Amino acid sequence: MKSRDGSGRTRGFRLPGARRLLAAGLCGVLVAAVLLAALCFLFPFQLSRFDSYPASSWVTASDGSWLRAYRSDDDEFRFVSRLDEISDWLELATIAVEDQDFRSHHGVDVPAVFRAAWQNLVRMRVHSGASTLTMQLVRILDPRPRTIAAKIVEAFYALQIDARLDKDDILAAYLNLAPYGGNLRGVEAAARRYLGKSAADLSLGEAALIAGLPQSPSRLRPDRYYDRALARRQLVLAAMLRQGMIDQGRFEDASRSRPAVRPHAWPFEAPHFSDLARYRARSLGRDPGRIRTVLDSSVQVAARAHLDDYLRRHADRFRGLGLAVVVLEVESAAVRAMVGSPEFFDSKLRGQYNAALARRSSGSTLKPFLYALAFDLRKSSPAAFLPDVPSPFTAYIPQNYSRRYHGPVPAAEALARSLNIPAVRLQSRVGTRRYLDVLRQAGFNGLYRRPRDYGMTLCLGGGEVSLLELAGAYAALPNLGTWRPPAVLAGESSARPASRNLFSAGSAAAVLEALSTDEHLFRSGVIPAGYRGPALGYKTGTSFGLRDAWTVAFSRTWIVGVWVGDVFGRPRPGLIGGEAALPLALPLCLDLSEGAASQWPRTRELVEREVCSLSGERPGKHCDGTRRVRLPLRSLGMA
Repeated sequence: MKSRDGSGRTRGFRLPGARRLLAAGLCGVLVAAVLLAALCFLFPFQLSRFDSYPASSWVTASDGSWLRAYRSDDDEFRFVSRLDEISDWLELATIAVEDQDFRSHHGVDVPAVFRAAWQNLVRMRVHSGASTLTMQLVRILDPRPRTIAAKIVEAFYALQIDARLDKDDILAAYLNLAPYGGNLRGVEAAARRYLGKSAADLSLGEAALIAGLPQSPSRLRPDRYYDRALARRQLVLAAMLRQGMIDQGRFEDASRSRPAVRPHAWPFEAPHFSDLARYRARSLGRDPGRIRTVLDSSVQVAARAHLDDYLRRHADRFRGLGLAVVVLEVESAAVRAMVGSPEFFDSKLRGQYNAALARRSSGSTLKPFLYALAFDLRKSSPAAFLPDVPSPFTAYIPQNYSRRYHGPVPAAEALARSLNIPAVRLQSRVGTRRYLDVLRQAGFNGLYRRPRDYGMTLCLGGGEVSLLELAGAYAALPNLGTWRPPAVLAGESSARPASRNLFSAGSAAAVLEALSTDEHLFRSGVIPAGYRGPALGYKTGTSFGLRDAWTVAFSRTWIVGVWVGDVFGRPRPGLIGGEAALPLALPLCLDLSEGAASQWPRTRELVEREVCSLSGERPGKHCDGTRRVRLPLRSLGMA
């Protein structure tokens, strides 16, 4: 603007006051920015607080279905989900009702804050909040009394969080940590508890119901105050309609819906296995929240059904005994089913004690590994005769379970009939140290004592093993001598030790054949004569003093291990592997193996040869007759 003085000259019109005001404003902004930067440097928000809340653990089967849910260390249910695992409706509903400008502001809604501050100053108390989602998240992570000073701190920290984190990360953190009533934290816990479904599967009406709860979680709990929760839901749906998130038709449909709310029980399937998976995840440093396992829900159901049927049929005879079942998949050694006790909550029988992991006397279950090793070392062959006669070994004189002797018996038959004296004789030939080394390589970690501490009883039950270890070791037979450690967690193979070759493919195949002959299967009392189904075998075991009954049944695809015994280690008359454990293990294995191959894996290391009928050795000039048998090449010294 120009003015003219008395001399007619024009000069610029100056506003020194305005310029000083502008300069002062700019300086004030600069000082405020510097001060804010200094405060952020001196008092940074610790992002580690996002991890300060302990997460709840949940265990899932191989198909993703939940097996069991655990409370967090602070006794709350808090399941951490990714944003893509949460319903889009729930995200939109939360933003609509809690912070409609969440995607556009920088952690603080400045106009709303000034409006709330003025109302609070006029009333001299907190009347209006204007808290953004980010500010609410700060309050969750750093609780403070609801005062004006606390609001300023929340806003200060919210600005920091918004500058350092992505909006989706902030929203995910809020949805995982916000309170939803009782001891429920996060939308996954709320959805599963109130509606019995995942947060990913919520409809619009259900999502709006859940989104409205954090305003007053106790007062709006839908399982107690359903009408209040529905009224709050209408406010959420109205906000979504007003903000253009839904149209009138969706609004009306969702408003008419009546979500079926009730306190749904937390899943409680395969509890012993779930405990094992949780322990394994922690020991491997895995995510303590989401625990993915290899358990197959359908196999678990089948195992439980067979167990329940077994208990009904044998209730009188085996009442009050412990029982455990383990099912492994042969190729992967994955644990597809596990039952640790007949009834988890039976305190009299220590129901929560996982008998599948307990180490007990192995009985005769370790004999197959002795025979395979002996074949490899040329200490015997399937056709070679072993004397079953009274035989003292130092101060120990072994006896057969039947207290009878059978004279010379082919090694394969001695194994199938589980004769003790031939096994002890074979162990003396192989050497206890070498036998023990192979057993340790097969995953029997409880066999840690010195060889002389076990002596000649190692093959008869002198060592202690668990059912899980036993099932894992038996998987090496249909895998033709290759052992893999049993897997519990998904992707666990990369963290497990490498597979090991325990013995040759020919020796493993010879043991498979010995334990799956028609005579052996018929002797079980389960498989009828003339059986023509999938390749099937089994081995039983009974511990000293009739305290433990074992059976491991196996096919091309499955290993089924069963233990029956007194959980307190007391003897029980009639507690014999072939009578107590076999009637459960073999039918279950047969059921699971339906449609499996009818032959064992083929290997060129098992060959047909002619042997002398009387000795089982190569025919000599004094041999009166011969027969053809299948022998491992190693036992012939040819591999």
